[in-house]
Amino acid sequence: MAVPRSPADLMASARNGVLAGREPRDTFDWALVINHVAYSVTPEAALATCQLLKALYDVPLRDNTIKTLVEAQLNERRRERRHVRMRAGGMSSGSRSRATR
Repeated sequence: MAVPRSPADLMASARNGVLAGREPRDTFDWALVINHVAYSVTPEAALATCQLLKALYDVPLRDNTIKTLVEAQLNERRRERRHVRMRAGGMSSGSRSRATR
């Protein structure tokens, strides 16, 4: 799969990935697009990229909503990475919590 490189590529990826190839129609669709884009780019670029999409595509979401969606997506990424590291290290979540007390 090719890595999206431009705003148009990111939009095409989001349309195909979460909207079954159609254009976003409402704020719910745009929230799906923002989530998809925030997950698809590096964490450092997620907020700026989503703000750029808002400006380019007239996204009908407020700035604070976009920021909240990006932060939630980044938190989810952190949880996924932590889970993968725990599984690779052989620690269960229960033993991890006991070990950090």
